[in-house]
Amino acid sequence: MQAEVSRLLVVRIAKLGGGVVRFTVTGTTHRPLKVYVLDSSGYELSGIRPKKVDGRGQATFNLASVRGLRLTSYVDAGDVLSDLFWYQSRVPFKA
Repeated sequence: MQAEVSRLLVVRIAKLGGGVVRFTVTGTTHRPLKVYVLDSSGYELSGIRPKKVDGRGQATFNLASVRGLRLTSYVDAGDVLSDLFWYQSRVPFKA
């Protein structure tokens, strides 16, 4: 017998100024989680690598090179546990 478990990941975005943006992921203590910054079409941005969240669930990006564009984000919970976590929506934002 297997239990079906799922967890909703909640992502909060804080603009720190100068194009620096902090993502805070809550809903799990599982690590590693990676945060990707995507363009409005859902593709990775050139030159902006994904980052692993730290122990507080935060990843900080310097997006000064893409300021003014409409962006979204994606959280990857890894291959092994990806079926357990889901990310409800990609909220658009500008850096």
